[in-house]
Amino acid sequence: RAATALQEVLLFARQKIDVTGTTNLREVANRSAALRAFAIGRARLTIAVDVPTSGRFLVKGNDGLLQLAVLNLIVNAEQALAGQNGGAIRLQLEEAPGYVVLRVSDNGPGVEGAAAEQLFDSFFTTRPREEASGLGLSAARLAVEQCGGTLTLLTREAGACFEMRLPAAS
Repeated sequence: RAATALQEVLLFARQKIDVTGTTNLREVANRSAALRAFAIGRARLTIAVDVPTSGRFLVKGNDGLLQLAVLNLIVNAEQALAGQNGGAIRLQLEEAPGYVVLRVSDNGPGVEGAAAEQLFDSFFTTRPREEASGLGLSAARLAVEQCGGTLTLLTREAGACFEMRLPAAS
């Protein structure tokens, strides 16, 4: 299983994906939330998309890569909230000078200091190996970086918040 996962990661990393185009990060956020809405509802969690209706939100990058990254962040939040009453996931989008920023946050247990250091490392997971491969966050970061952006964990008192910062398209 590990060998198969490693082969898939290496294949993904070697792909020559066109990241010179533009994509609308508002559409990616809305589509990603819609794709996970059924599973989130079944898990008795909620998802809120705080995406302004005005603004361009066009970024440099590949639509498929960015959707992969956002979906991985949402699934990560779902896993963190598993079995929690009142679990909520929130996507927030905003424009910053030269960038578009998307934050995916949850009201789960958060990330402890030691785990935060390794969170984006391939095969690192805080979950039992039967439940997780440890590839979701590393794949998300790789996808965002291939589009010229950054993916970071923001420090918070409660829950977790991941910030995706991508160059705005001109």
